[in-house]
Amino acid sequence: MKLSRSMIAVSLLLSLSVTACSTSKPAADGAPAKSKEEIRAEKVKAKEEAIAKKYPSPPAGSPLAKVKTGMSEADVREILGPPTTQQTSQTGKRWIPGYGAFAADQEKTEFIYRGVGSVMFTKNQYNGRLTVHHVVSDPKQ
Repeated sequence: MKLSRSMIAVSLLLSLSVTACSTSKPAADGAPAKSKEEIRAEKVKAKEEAIAKKYPSPPAGSPLAKVKTGMSEADVREILGPPTTQQTSQTGKRWIPGYGAFAADQEKTEFIYRGVGSVMFTKNQYNGRLTVHHVVSDPKQ
């Protein structure tokens, strides 16, 4: 069986591409490359730090200091009681073509406590649960 030049070229390219994909390059300083889990953990940490910077923690004496990110609506009601005002609105993720239909957080709800501050929740569209996204301490509210 006679191999043509194009078949040889294709097989050579395939073998080179497989070899190139299977090797991982070390970082510039010679350290081993980071795993996907390490990269994901760094991204989560960076996101949490950005939220903490934008919404600083409430003062230690405030009742809002007991509310933590990820708590459920029932936990917050148990700590702070019923809100003075409650507002619900859609997030921009709902309207992103090809993404919005599958985004878990298409809706946000804010519990406002007069003289204390507010608690912002995101709503998971699949199970309907509200979870705390961030807390804003504002005694003037």
